Amino acid sequence: MATAGGLFGHVGEFNSERETFKSYVERMEMFFTANNVVETPGEANQIVSDRERAIFLTEIGPDVYSTLSNLLVPAKPKDTSLTNIVQALEKHFNPAPLEIAESFHFGTRSQKPGHIAYLFLIFTTPARHLQYENMFEDSYEGMKGFEAHITMKDGARPVFVKPRKVPYALKEAVEAELEKPERNGVIKKLRGQSGQVQ
Repeated sequence: MATAGGLFGHVGEFNSERETFKSYVERMEMFFTANNVVETPGEANQIVSDRERAIFLTEIGPDVYSTLSNLLVPAKPKDTSLTNIVQALEKHFNPAPLEIAESFHFGTRSQKPGHIAYLFLIFTTPARHLQYENMFEDSYEGMKGFEAHITMKDGARPVFVKPRKVPYALKEAVEAELEKPERNGVIKKLRGQSGQVQ
């Protein structure tokens, strides 16, 4: 169905609670394609670029437009290329994670019984945050002399739980990760344990 402006449909305002900005930009690109607002050889591409920018600035909504205006000061959105507009908003809505914040987030997460910190980090960290994978490198200087105490409820009885099986493809990696804290005296093998990951 064509709108009053001669375009088919509309994308609507960006709402960060419903979608990522990247997703919004992808939908906007599809909107441009569906309405044949795309650069083609031989056509006046500056006119097409100006039209894409105008449609984008109209669709994003007043809140995001206000945010964009503040991000671009002293320039104005209408005088900025669509590429630069998208980059500014992407940087605002999807900032690169701070290493200290990621470290805090990991340090304060709820560790379930039986979770090994190293494996938790490896298997639950989103790929975009893997630049922090060396956060638990083979160094424990800050932990020397620290003694942990486990407080239990009165009447609670410890229970032995059989270890979970580790997938065959991960056995070597798990064993290597478990050797690091053992070498540094953080953990130790229990008597009677084979030392092999099952």
